[in-house]
Amino acid sequence: LDAIKSGLRRRKSKAKAKMEQQEEDARVLPPDATTYISVRSAQHPPPVVEKWLKLVGEGFEDNATASVETTFKHGLCELRGRGNFGTAAASHCCALTKGKWYYEVSLVTAGVVQIGWADSTFQANSETGDGVGDHERSWAYDGARQVKWNNGRDEQYGTDDSWSKNDVIGCLLDLDEGIVSFTRNGVDLGVAFRNVKHISSNHGFFPAISVEQTEILLVNIGSQPFLYEAPGFEPVIDGLEVKAEVESTTVPTTSSKSSYAANTTTQNQVKANPSNNMKTEKPQAATEKKKLPTEPPIDLMKFETVESLEVLGLERLKLELSRRDLKCGGNLTERAARLLSVRGKSWEDIDAKLKAKKK
Repeated sequence: LDAIKSGLRRRKSKAKAKMEQQEEDARVLPPDATTYISVRSAQHPPPVVEKWLKLVGEGFEDNATASVETTFKHGLCELRGRGNFGTAAASHCCALTKGKWYYEVSLVTAGVVQIGWADSTFQANSETGDGVGDHERSWAYDGARQVKWNNGRDEQYGTDDSWSKNDVIGCLLDLDEGIVSFTRNGVDLGVAFRNVKHISSNHGFFPAISVEQTEILLVNIGSQPFLYEAPGFEPVIDGLEVKAEVESTTVPTTSSKSSYAANTTTQNQVKANPSNNMKTEKPQAATEKKKLPTEPPIDLMKFETVESLEVLGLERLKLELSRRDLKCGGNLTERAARLLSVRGKSWEDIDAKLKAKKK
């Protein structure tokens, strides 16, 4: 037992030493765009969302304890693996449903990393090591092992040699043709995946990256000029959006004097006629924000029968059908059968009779 403990301590010490050495050797975030070879004539405005990558698949977002650390500067994001296979994604501010999109990842280290795309049904889990490419709705390139990943299955892809430190990986998503492809230092690696389509108007795509412990990456979605051109593709930064609140607070447009006068008049009226108090008070329910559903999306590939879906219950099935823009009425069996019928289908392949009418 003592020998085992001693061995574990040595391994941990070596891993820590390796991480410290890599951090010393790591390229720091560039102070300005002159570090890059510009392919644009003008500097791009800053992203509408400052921290456009966030942790997914973990129960917290504390950089001190998370399995991947994110650092933002000049619109770029530096990712550092701190624990088991951690994942960061732009799921909170990006939902691409059409067009052609591009972003770049510079490898500060060249170990096990899975770089690519996912949609809003994507689920990661750092504890089990499930990252980009391990879920049905995620597609990734792993140049260390020279493979591509989707739904937990890998296939040979890329060059004959593993990627190297300081390589630049280009990530291309063509939603017009349903194609995901990658480049390495500007060299096209070919089509990685076909038939990549969004399953509903609410399920858009976004960049997603999983990194093993001690790995370091620098991600550029277009805040700084790209190192390599991607003709016909737009930088992901142009697809970012600020998710609106469910209800926004109304800002008065009257001047301070008129507001004061109006408030004074109202207060005097209330004092003069206490019976009007109920009229001037807003119902509590009207001022409360509408709660958003907290249930995660259902992975239909885990269900093979109507009966297995029925276990989820009426309301859960209704929520999932609504999330997918499908009709959500009917009894338990009808809802389960309708949901199962779209299993593995793209939005275009789903029968129009199953789709909810647009309001």
